[in-house]
Amino acid sequence: MACATCNNNNDGSCGCVSNYKEQNFGTRVVWTKGGTAGASARTHYWGGEDGLPISPTIGQMQATVAVKDQSDDFETAVGYQVSADRVAWDAPAYFGVNGPSSPEYQVGDGTTTYAWVVASGNMKRYIRFFTSSRQVAGSVVAIANVSVSVGFLIR
Repeated sequence: MACATCNNNNDGSCGCVSNYKEQNFGTRVVWTKGGTAGASARTHYWGGEDGLPISPTIGQMQATVAVKDQSDDFETAVGYQVSADRVAWDAPAYFGVNGPSSPEYQVGDGTTTYAWVVASGNMKRYIRFFTSSRQVAGSVVAIANVSVSVGFLIR
């Protein structure tokens, strides 16, 4: 998404600015709840639980999740929620081919770059990103180093 007329310079110095932006939320340790595998999901928010005020400007977005040093049976999925007031949040929507209500998990160590999501409907004012991490089997808490980044095409 670089500007060819500016020798691929996207910093705005020649009047050409790309509509692609990326937010890297970094790497941190995340874990599951433990207990029954199916009910072990734990949510971790990236970029703040109160969300970012950029939602109405998003045309499309794409998330990448990287998992390292995971314990046995760890998996995680990336999603987002929107809100008009930072108090009431819409239902979680997940990235991936399974659709917004069905998480696509990165199982074990590795990286998943999800397909582009076209922002449709009411994106409201605020958006927050999260990972939902759970254990595939067993009852022991699973843990991993997880990195999340999201690319945006701004309207």
